[in-house]
Amino acid sequence: MDRRIRAEIWAGAIPVQIALAETDVGSAEDPPLIFKLLPRLGYLLTIEEEIRTTLSPFLLETDSQAQLWFDFHHIPLKWHLPVGVLFDSLCGCEEDEVTIASVGTLEERPWRITVHFSNYPLTQLLDTRKIDQPLRWTFFNSLKESHQLRYRSTNSLNTQRQRDQTALWNAVLSNDADSFWEIRKGHTSEDVTEWSCFPIRLVVLVDRPSHELNGGSASGVLTQNRQQLVARFIRCPASE
Repeated sequence: MDRRIRAEIWAGAIPVQIALAETDVGSAEDPPLIFKLLPRLGYLLTIEEEIRTTLSPFLLETDSQAQLWFDFHHIPLKWHLPVGVLFDSLCGCEEDEVTIASVGTLEERPWRITVHFSNYPLTQLLDTRKIDQPLRWTFFNSLKESHQLRYRSTNSLNTQRQRDQTALWNAVLSNDADSFWEIRKGHTSEDVTEWSCFPIRLVVLVDRPSHELNGGSASGVLTQNRQQLVARFIRCPASE
C-alpha cells in the first residue's frame, strides 16, 4: 500500500459524543456529555476507564462495576470492531442512499452514541467477562486469520517475541502507525504476488428485520444485499 494512503488511513478520526443512558442515571444532577476524537482504527473500549471515572458519580450504585456497552439508535455496537468500521456501517451513506444497514448518514457529526451500565445484550455482543484482555485477544485473533489467508501460515506470528506483541498492541492503543509498521515489517510482505488470498471481512449491520422494509424474507433480502456489496469490489457468479 502507498505510504501516503496508509498514513491518511491511520490519521483518520471521528468526533464522538457519548451520553449516559437515562436508565442508568442515579443522581439528581444531569450527567455530563463526553466528547472524544477517536481514531478510526481504534476501539470504543479503549476509553472505558475514562468513561467510568467521569460518569461513576452519576450512576446507580448497582451499576458502578457492571459491564458497559454502547448503542447507536438502540443498536448495540460491537466492541471488537474498530470505530471507523462501526461508523461507516451505520452512517456511511449520503442522505439519499440510506439502506437497511444504515441508521444515520455521513452528516452525523459528532457521532452521538449512548453508553450503558446495565442490561448487557449477551445475545448480540461478545461477553467481555469471559475473555482475558478481550480487545487484545480479538485483535490478534483477527491478525492470525489474516495471515492464514495471505500466507497459509501463522508461523511468523506464533514465533513473534512476547515483547514485540506487547509493543505492537501498544502501538494500536496509541494509534502509532510508525511503531506498528516497524514491528510488522519482519512479519509481513507488501508484495501481493506472495499472497495466497486477499483477506476481506464484510460487516453487515441491520437495524431491524429486513422483511419489514423490503416486503420479502429477511434472510433472502440480507443475502441479496451481501451479494450486491461483494459485487462492488470483486466479480463473482452471484453478481452476474
